[in-house]
Amino acid sequence: MSIFPVFSISIFILIFKTLNFSASLSYLLASTALSLFIHEVGHILVASNENIKIKGFKLFWKGFGIEFDEKSFDDADMISILKIYSAGPTFNLLSALIANIFSNILNSGFLGCFAFVSLMFYLISSLISKETDGFHIAYRLSSSEYSTKFGYSLGISIFTTPIVVFLLLIL
Repeated sequence: MSIFPVFSISIFILIFKTLNFSASLSYLLASTALSLFIHEVGHILVASNENIKIKGFKLFWKGFGIEFDEKSFDDADMISILKIYSAGPTFNLLSALIANIFSNILNSGFLGCFAFVSLMFYLISSLISKETDGFHIAYRLSSSEYSTKFGYSLGISIFTTPIVVFLLLIL
């Protein structure tokens, strides 16, 4: 049995049990905007590091995301593409963990709310559902030679896919 699903559930329970926030509407709106910003910055930073040009932001009916230069994106290798798709959820998870620690130290309701919203962004963007980062990662891994290289199967927890792939790729 893989430890990844256990790890995913453990992190969620740990953060949820230690959350320190009063969910006012202003906290929720500001946390959502900040979480979305951090998510997209993650994609931008890794894409820039992988020499993939950014055209701008693109609005979808479900939300918005980064629009990449098609030529530089198509010319990129699979590892670079996986890093880019993994970066957004990974930045959300890391910001949730850091905000949760500081919310308890500083007794900050806003940081607690931000930790929760960032964790939700991580979980939602990691789902294998059309147009999410988790979908793009699963699709590319399952249809490539990397599925055997990383021992990837859809049995790996969908919630840990981006962070696991990102960590494997930076090692």
